[in-house]
Amino acid sequence: MPVWSLAFSPDGKTLAAGSYQTVQLWDVESRMPGKKLTGHAGQVRCLAWAADGKQLAAGGGKPGELGEVRVWDVSEGKLAAGLTEHRDVVEGVAFSAAGDVVISAGMDERALAVQVAGKKVVQAMVDHTNRVASVALSPNGKYLVTGSLDKTVKLWSATDYKPLANLDFPGGQVYQVAFLPPGDQFVVVGEDGNSRIFRINESRNGKATGYNFNSVRTLNGNRTPVHAVGASAKGNFLALGGEDKVVNVYDGNGNRKYQLKECTDAVYAVAVNPDGTLVAAASRDGKVRLWGTADGKLIAEL
Repeated sequence: MPVWSLAFSPDGKTLAAGSYQTVQLWDVESRMPGKKLTGHAGQVRCLAWAADGKQLAAGGGKPGELGEVRVWDVSEGKLAAGLTEHRDVVEGVAFSAAGDVVISAGMDERALAVQVAGKKVVQAMVDHTNRVASVALSPNGKYLVTGSLDKTVKLWSATDYKPLANLDFPGGQVYQVAFLPPGDQFVVVGEDGNSRIFRINESRNGKATGYNFNSVRTLNGNRTPVHAVGASAKGNFLALGGEDKVVNVYDGNGNRKYQLKECTDAVYAVAVNPDGTLVAAASRDGKVRLWGTADGKLIAEL
């Protein structure tokens, strides 16, 4: 059974892995399974931890019928909230900096900001014209970016969820976006197999603020579409994976350090632990694999 999503907890001690109707929590040090969070409507396509590590959001749903985000109190393994405002599968999820709002990206062409307590939609972000495949919050809490199959990336304010700028992505359909610390650069991956890093630029004219982007670097280590990107909290490692079964690991300067080739089918998710010492990958082959970034050696298959 494919594993669709991965996320390390903020303290790096727990790895969450999403598959069909289930999130399995793993103890990173012992490599032993922990709590299993069940009852999801379908494939768990995306995962995100709150900054304090107390809650975990898991997105998914039933194609053409329902999109859901289930928010879990991890220590007790209990459901804190079930958010069902999307009309189709949720493919991306993030918590606000304060942890009181979940931002979700869906196949219904919308991104929604929803209060966890009360389940109130704070803002519907409806500027995309195709599936919204990914959403990411900048580490500095200023920005959101969303990526879509409409071949655009859109920048939003993370405080009031208003649109700030649009990027026409040269690589075709966008499958995932991720920020790099401190929060003025982000990575976009997708259809053409190249991964591109962009910088957000702010300009002021009186009281008005404008935003635009410039290309920083293109990483072209994958030969086929890239589904997944993960970055360490320190910005010292970046991992990319996709249809070619390979996980490419780069250092903070964009130099490729390793090609990890142990996956036997397409890579659907990658994650780097907070201190940059581990890379995890989830695959269509049903395995979660862990490698050390010091030597690129496989440590475990979960």
